[in-house]
Amino acid sequence: ETVTAPPAEPTDEEIHGIDVLSIEDGVKALWKEGVYAESSMGCTGPVVKIPARHMDRAKEILANNGYI
Repeated sequence: ETVTAPPAEPTDEEIHGIDVLSIEDGVKALWKEGVYAESSMGCTGPVVKIPARHMDRAKEILANNGYI
């Protein structure tokens, strides 16, 4: 399935704890729900960068899909 990213937004928050092997799938799960996200490598490992206003919703989406 092809998933298109929502319009880009500044990302000022990070979600940690996602396995590096499934981080891109996690980002796509957020995109499907209309949440802009980017995968990145933080100081302690892989992170998903998101706009702060979507933090609670993004965590919920990732948890419901088994990524965190």
